[in-house]
Amino acid sequence: MKPQLKFSSAEILEELNRILSVQEFQNSPVLSRFLEYVVRETIEGREKELKEYNIAVEALARKTDFNPQFDAIVRIHAGRLRRALQ
Repeated sequence: MKPQLKFSSAEILEELNRILSVQEFQNSPVLSRFLEYVVRETIEGREKELKEYNIAVEALARKTDFNPQFDAIVRIHAGRLRRALQ
């Protein structure tokens, strides 16, 4: 079931594109992929699927044997993404 959004999917994607056009995101394909993945999954109603493993494999191109207990890459990039969005 898709979440109730305050904005339409089109409005959200338009804002996403504006954010991705900012220099900081233009210079960081990793942060861009991370943000785009999270936004699109949420729009599609799959926010419960936004787990560290899924983000690593699907957005950050980690191998399927990725283990979040031994690799903090998602947490590291999540912190970078939060700071970039501020």
